[in-house]
Amino acid sequence: MEKIDILYTINHNYLNIMLSSLLSIIKNGNIKKIHCHIITSSFQIEDYHKLNAFLKKYNNIEINCYPLEQFNIGKFQIPNWKGSQIANDMLFFESISGQKLT
Repeated sequence: MEKIDILYTINHNYLNIMLSSLLSIIKNGNIKKIHCHIITSSFQIEDYHKLNAFLKKYNNIEINCYPLEQFNIGKFQIPNWKGSQIANDMLFFESISGQKLT
């Protein structure tokens, strides 16, 4: 496959799991270019450093982060799930980010 877009919605607690998933895709997917979109919640500066360190190891991946705190998805009037809107963000990714996934 030439190119794939992937969307993750994660908080600090799931960064390692997301990186494991992404590494599996890189190693086993036979994909030339990966564009990873990550809606983050409660990320810390160390999390971004970890992402950058990961990126330096692989030249076929591009990562864009979209902090949940930047978006007002409350306007869609969807109840929180387990105290957060992070699970709902993927439903409105194109609306809140201006990006269209291919």
